[in-house]
Amino acid sequence: MDQCDAGFSQAERSKFLDDKLTKALDQIEAAAVLLLANLEGLVHCPFCNYAAQYPPVEEDREFRCANPECGIVSCRLCHKETHIPQTCDESAREKGYSARREIEEAMSAALIRKCNKCRTPFVKEAGCNKMTCPQQVCRNVQCYICSKNCDYTHFNDQHRGGQEGNCPLYDKNVESRHELEVKNAEGAAREAVSLKRPDVDPSLLKFDMSSRVFEDDERRKQASHYGRGYHRGARRIEEEPLGEIALPAMPHNLAQYHEQLHQRERFRHWQRLQPQVAPPAVPGIAPFNPIMIPDDPAPAGRVANWLGNIPFPGPRELD
Repeated sequence: MDQCDAGFSQAERSKFLDDKLTKALDQIEAAAVLLLANLEGLVHCPFCNYAAQYPPVEEDREFRCANPECGIVSCRLCHKETHIPQTCDESAREKGYSARREIEEAMSAALIRKCNKCRTPFVKEAGCNKMTCPQQVCRNVQCYICSKNCDYTHFNDQHRGGQEGNCPLYDKNVESRHELEVKNAEGAAREAVSLKRPDVDPSLLKFDMSSRVFEDDERRKQASHYGRGYHRGARRIEEEPLGEIALPAMPHNLAQYHEQLHQRERFRHWQRLQPQVAPPAVPGIAPFNPIMIPDDPAPAGRVANWLGNIPFPGPRELD
């Protein structure tokens, strides 16, 4: 039996092999036949075992798989799905940028809360975790930690009806909370992207932050004058632009955002301390000067004197 070179027909194999194994053997035989044929210009689909003859890659960069179970159009240079008219490098960079945007959006979503009633986005600067929606028509109250509607009994302050173990009413350092939440979101997003897009170059997912960003962040933390008991409430993040880092911003711009936000608040406070100036009068209105009737004892005299003050046209010559 070891020296026998005879094979089994398709009908014989189907008697003792299942469909999956039979199909695998057929594919192996087809690949072997194509290899022995040594066909010129034979190109294989990178996503299945289908092969076909094609002209040189300079004439046609795409491989169009005719396998009905596949049907993928691929690039013959990088063996990935087609990206024409982009080059392979351009496509790789774009995929990397797209994947990095997914990570950045996940980090921003971890930092920015939304009102669970009107969906207005906001971020907390300092103070307690009992947040009030900045929208005047909403004013919904929710917890900054879990985003549930709440009152003071929701928190861990027993003096206000809360219980130990509930969400904290105050954060010792809100910046530390933000940094931890953003870091955890970044790690989870990177893992999800690597599973979904294993072909993306990991170097394209890095954030290039200069040392100045870290220096500004540390300086802002040390110079921060907001502390426990200073309640600001929620701030709408699109309330007014903040230059190049207007929210929703990328997480690596968080330091500049807070720095400019604090500068803006200090300027507003200075404006409120300035003396109020009365608004200017409305221009274009002439003063009303009535004609005073002389105080003559006789009514007829008063009327005559009053009429004497009115200019009348002189005599006119008749034709």
